[in-house]
Amino acid sequence: MKGNRQWFQWIRLNRKSVLVTFLVSYLIIFLIPVALGIVFYLRTETAIEEQAGKTNQAMLEQIREMLDGHLKEVEQLMLQVALNPKVKEFVNRMSSSSSLTALEYVELKETLRSIKTSSRFIYDFYLYFLDDGIIVTPSTKSDDTVFYEHYFSYPGLSFTDWKLRLHTGYQYLRYFPSEAINKEDERIRMLTVQQTLPIEEKAHPHTTLVILIDEQIIRDLFKNMEYANSGNIFIVDEKGQIIVSSGGTVPQQAEEMLDRYRKGSYSYYDPSRREEMILSHAQSGRTTWYYISAIPKSAYTSKIQTIKNWALWIVSLSFIIGFYAILYMSKRQYHPVKQLMAALPQIKFASGDNEYSLIQKKLENVLHEEKKMHRLLQSHAPLIKANFLTRLLHGQIDDKSLDSAALESLDIIGNEGLFAVSVIGIDDIFAFDDRNSEESWALARFIITNISLDLIRTRHRGDAVDIDKNRLALLINLSTRSEGEAFEELKRISENIHSFLRIRFKMGMTIGVGRVYPVLPQIHDSYREALKALDFKIIEGSNTIIHYSELTPAAPLYYYPLELETQLVNLVKSGNMERTEQLIDGLIETNFRNQTLSPAMSKYLFFDLIGTLIKVMDMFNIKPGLVWDSDRLDPIRLYAECGTSSRMKEELIRAYSEVCRYLKSDRRPSTFQQVRQIEEFIQKRFGEGDLSLISIGEAFAMNPNYVSSFFKKHTGQNLVDYIAKIRVQEAKNLLQTTSLTVTQIAEKVGYANDVGFARMFKKLEGITPGKYRELQSAKCSCDI
Repeated sequence: MKGNRQWFQWIRLNRKSVLVTFLVSYLIIFLIPVALGIVFYLRTETAIEEQAGKTNQAMLEQIREMLDGHLKEVEQLMLQVALNPKVKEFVNRMSSSSSLTALEYVELKETLRSIKTSSRFIYDFYLYFLDDGIIVTPSTKSDDTVFYEHYFSYPGLSFTDWKLRLHTGYQYLRYFPSEAINKEDERIRMLTVQQTLPIEEKAHPHTTLVILIDEQIIRDLFKNMEYANSGNIFIVDEKGQIIVSSGGTVPQQAEEMLDRYRKGSYSYYDPSRREEMILSHAQSGRTTWYYISAIPKSAYTSKIQTIKNWALWIVSLSFIIGFYAILYMSKRQYHPVKQLMAALPQIKFASGDNEYSLIQKKLENVLHEEKKMHRLLQSHAPLIKANFLTRLLHGQIDDKSLDSAALESLDIIGNEGLFAVSVIGIDDIFAFDDRNSEESWALARFIITNISLDLIRTRHRGDAVDIDKNRLALLINLSTRSEGEAFEELKRISENIHSFLRIRFKMGMTIGVGRVYPVLPQIHDSYREALKALDFKIIEGSNTIIHYSELTPAAPLYYYPLELETQLVNLVKSGNMERTEQLIDGLIETNFRNQTLSPAMSKYLFFDLIGTLIKVMDMFNIKPGLVWDSDRLDPIRLYAECGTSSRMKEELIRAYSEVCRYLKSDRRPSTFQQVRQIEEFIQKRFGEGDLSLISIGEAFAMNPNYVSSFFKKHTGQNLVDYIAKIRVQEAKNLLQTTSLTVTQIAEKVGYANDVGFARMFKKLEGITPGKYRELQSAKCSCDI
């Protein structure tokens, strides 16, 4: 008890504590079933009363059906008498003022005796001939005076009133209320039923059939009802007259109860009993009678009182046990919360705070920091992954860092199967996006990465990482364990990537493919091989797929002896371009067709040939601007621009040709004519998607960069801008004169997709193609 008092004192001082919440919660949980039990108890009490009422109603309906059956017997008896030929004959004779003989009366008695029913419900019946005052029963014949005095007399009814009731006009099964009748030395309560004969004679009936019903038979039926002894059951007609009653109900009460029931009231307060009465009602199907029971409500509820007493004791005991159970459970539930609060740093309670809110704030802070860290990691995930893949390609990751958990956390290729690397070198994106900006290259790398990974991941796993502006590496984890199948899969993947991007996006690219290795740490070997294979682009040519495993061993040195260099210098000095070209062709054929040079040796050969040309130019003081688009010569840049041996050969022959022409003649070809030819070439082929500086340079035997600078120098505009203006001008014409879509128009004027077309159109015209078409359509409508 002392411990409980301390708890109550602590609760009073810490009203916002979660312990108070526990106490209130358990109290509510406890009170809910108690309240439901009380509601259930009250509903049960009502249900018992309703069930008792239904039982009483059912018994009343049963009495009605039985009495209706007996009343049918009365009706059948009446019809047997009324329709009997002998009876009808005697009744008709009496109605014609003809008296019957003694023998005929005997015969009538015998006829009535033969008709008499064996039903206990019908006590007796007789015929009363109104005009003669004669009464005939199945057993006797007498006049009305003798019959009233010696057979059936009514204490409550004088002879004159009795006789007058029998003479009251036409009557059809008229029932009179139960009344006492003296028969010889005993008094019996009976119901009197009167029927005038003949039935069809309504104006002047001469005979009355009287049927007597024993009231005790009806009372015996009432006794079968469960609560009949506690209340009263009675039968009334439509006028409110009591026909039969089981108790002492007076007519005024019967009329009042019948009126209440007709108005929909099924209970009333009885001042004489000083308690509420419950009414039940049933209506006869053969007469106008109403069967009404008035049972005290206490008769229904007496059985419930014991249940009430037990329920009161149980509820009281439940409250006591529940109270101590609530205290115990609240303490038990609060104990871990108390320990958790003790483990947290000392925290001050703010207004409206409890232990849970403080714990929640602590958890929210922790989760917030965790989410913040997770978002930070997610934002850096691409960089982390790219850095990991780059170090993996360069062999800078130790084997311990390549377990499955580490790879899965970074969403990187698996650690099973075979591994290989392909390096994609992007040669040309001009047909895809002619801006040649960093944004264009980034978009190209993004497209190549996504398409390549989609094609790889149909059967295998893969990742990609950017290496340079125009290069990216594909790390491929092949699901097969066979090196032969793996090599075929690499070929299939490379060919699919190359063909799809070339056809769909018009991108030129060269793919270098390394060999297959069985373990992930060796993937950097495959990467080095892929780079070496890509370097052979200068020999194999651009837009090709080069497999390292298919390369033949390269020659250690290139062939370019001193005597050939001297011969080449002399041919250039003489301006003999034909012989110069033949000599360069032979030299290229010797080094690239008859043997395989390494990319490095190819580069050195190219530099040597450029060096020879520079020597000639220096002899004659020829400016580099005559041959190239800049007065500053950069052989490394020239080599990068060439990229392949065929391009290198073209560039060399073009440069040697320029110098030969310069040395052979004092004047150069007409600049205007050459510019005009370039413009006509562009105007004829602007709709071709592969129109670029490279294709124009090839058409006019010029370096692409030199073509651009040459055109700008003599026209004042950039060559790429000139191509765009020609395309946009034609697009404007198509937008005005055709119903082609913007995508179709973009293809017709040489753009690979409508995005690049719309961007260039808006740059030059200030509006989108669709808006331009709308404005032109509106202008035409106004003109009409």
